[in-house]
Amino acid sequence: GLEFRAFQCAGSICWDGGASTSSWTDADNWTGDRLPGPGDIVIVNAGGSSPITLDSGNHQIGAITLNESLTMAGGSLLVSGPAISTLAAPITITSGTLTLAGPTDAQSTIAVNGGTLTTSGNVFGTASVSLTAGS
Repeated sequence: GLEFRAFQCAGSICWDGGASTSSWTDADNWTGDRLPGPGDIVIVNAGGSSPITLDSGNHQIGAITLNESLTMAGGSLLVSGPAISTLAAPITITSGTLTLAGPTDAQSTIAVNGGTLTTSGNVFGTASVSLTAGS
């Protein structure tokens, strides 16, 4: 017979890949079919296309647990805290700005290839940061 499984979201909003695209800005890719906003604890696990791409708009979230690769190709993402973010998958910044203002456990590579990475919070962990171009 048919088996139905409920999608469990451990944060306040999770990537569910419902739009079948890789776009951060496609609300259908998120639980509740809304974009993450200020104060949201965002969980990005399996569910949809990888890597996820953020390429437009100015976005702010409280924290993120990232288990899928993320490409910043435009726009901006401010991760403001105070909750701890965990970056367990690679991030590539080709354009746009990623700001880590809250505590961040960086466990994977962050490659800055033309965009901007700003850190004002406590960043710790085993990640390597690669600066090719940008700041």
